[in-house]
Amino acid sequence: MDLLANFRKWKYHVLATLASISAIAASYLALRKIIRRRSRKNLREVIYSLNPPSVLKLKVKDEKVIDQDIPFIVSVKLEEHKKPARNSQKTNPFLYPFEEGIHIRNIGQSYRLLFNKFPVVDKHVLIATYQFEKQEEPLTVKDFRVAWEVCKELRAFAFYNSGPASGYSQEHKHIQVIPWSSLPNFPLGKVIEENLSERPFAISCFHFKHFYHGIPKNPTYEHLHGIYKKLMNLLNPSHSYNLILTEKWMLLVPREKERSFNRFDLNAMAYMGFMLVKSNEELEFLKKIGPLALLRDAAINN
Repeated sequence: MDLLANFRKWKYHVLATLASISAIAASYLALRKIIRRRSRKNLREVIYSLNPPSVLKLKVKDEKVIDQDIPFIVSVKLEEHKKPARNSQKTNPFLYPFEEGIHIRNIGQSYRLLFNKFPVVDKHVLIATYQFEKQEEPLTVKDFRVAWEVCKELRAFAFYNSGPASGYSQEHKHIQVIPWSSLPNFPLGKVIEENLSERPFAISCFHFKHFYHGIPKNPTYEHLHGIYKKLMNLLNPSHSYNLILTEKWMLLVPREKERSFNRFDLNAMAYMGFMLVKSNEELEFLKKIGPLALLRDAAINN
C-alpha cells in the first residue's frame, strides 16, 4: 500500500510539473507575440521613416487655377524625368527584383506595398497584386479590404485607373494610395460635401458622365464592393474609368480617351482637382480653356 501511495504522489507531482511547464511555455509564446507586435512599426511609421534612393520625386511648382469657384491645383514640371511609357519596359517593376527601397512590405500572400518611383507628392504608394493581373480587371472584395485598411493606417485616399484610356502607366493591377497630408488642400472638397448622398449622385460643375456615392461610417468590405458594383452597373463595360475612394465617398468617371486636347495626360488625380502639366506653355493653355473643359474633353459627355 505504501508503494502504491508513493507512486500516486510521484505521478501527481510529475503531472503538476508538466502542467506548470506547459503554462510557462504558453506564457512565453504569448509574450513573444506581444513583443513582436510592439517591436514592429506600424505602416505609417515605416513609410514616413523611409526615403529610398530609387524614388525620383518630380520637381514641380504648384499654381492655383480657379474655375467655377473651384481652386484646382496645377503642378508645372520644372525638369523632365524619363518616366517609361506604357509597354516600353522589358521587366515588370511590380515583381522581383525591385529597385533599392521600392518594396515596402508584403500584405498577406496576395499583395505588395511599393513606393511610386515617380511621385509628384510625398509618400505616394502602390498596392500591387502579388501575381500579375491585368489593370483592366474589376476590383474584388479583397482589393477593397486591403485598400481600405492601408488608407486607414496612412490617413489617405485611394484611386484606380482601369483600362487603356484611364491614364494608367503599368498594366500590372495596382491601386494607388496618397496620404491627405501630402496634399496642400482638396479642391473639390466643399462642392462634394454639399451634395453628399448614400445614393449615386452628381455635381453640377462636372458636365460629363460621372457617378458619386456616399460611404457610411465603418462600412464592411462587402458594402464598399457593393457600392463599386452599383456604380459599375451604370457604366458601359467597354469603357475605361477612373475610380477614387475616400473615407466618405466613391467616384467613378468613365473615360473616352487618355489625352485631353491631344496634349494632357489625365488620370484619376485630375478628377480630384490635381493636374500635372509639362511646361508653362501648357499651363497658359490650361488657364485659357479652364480645368473643367480639360476634364470634360477626356471624359464621356452627357
